[in-house]
Amino acid sequence: MFKSSLLLIALITLLLSVSSQAGTVYKKINKDGSVEYSDKPFKGAKAVVIRNQQQSQLPSLAPVIIPTYKHSDKTNTSNKITITMPKHGATIRNNNGNFTIMVQKFTKTKQQPHTQIFINGKAYKKSSQGNVFKVKNIDRGEVTIQAKLLNNSGNVLATSLETVIYLHRVSNIKVK
Repeated sequence: MFKSSLLLIALITLLLSVSSQAGTVYKKINKDGSVEYSDKPFKGAKAVVIRNQQQSQLPSLAPVIIPTYKHSDKTNTSNKITITMPKHGATIRNNNGNFTIMVQKFTKTKQQPHTQIFINGKAYKKSSQGNVFKVKNIDRGEVTIQAKLLNNSGNVLATSLETVIYLHRVSNIKVK
C-alpha cells in the first residue's frame, strides 16, 4: 500500500516537473489493484499519452459578428435583467462543457420580452421567453456570460452585467 502511494506521488511529481514536454508513460494495474508507472514499456503495461499542456491557442482571426439589436430610444428604468445562476467567479466542473444559466427579469411591458444569452460575446442559440437556459458543449476555461432583454421588435430593453465563470473539463490524457 505504502509502495503504491509513494509511486503515485512520484509519478505526479514527475508529470508536474516535466509539464512542458509531451511524452508517453506506461501504466499497469496489478491484480491486487495497485498501479505501476514507468517511462519505459514493460510487460502488461498500456501506453498513456500525455499531451503538452503548455500550448497556447491563439484566438480566431475570423471577423467578430456584432448583433444587430437596436437599443430602444426611450430610456426605461423599469426594465432590468440579472443573471442569478451561475454566480460571478464560480467554478463549474463538467466534462461535457454543460451548465445552466438562470436569469431574473423585471419589466413593466405588456408583452412578454425575450431573453438572448451571450457566451464570450456571441449570441448563444435563439432568444427565448424562458428564464432557464441549458448551455451545452462550451470550451473549458474562462467563460463570459451576458443576458439581454429584448422586445418583440428586437430592441434591447436591458442588459445584464457580465458574469465570468471558470469551466473545467476532462484532461487531455488518453489511453492508447
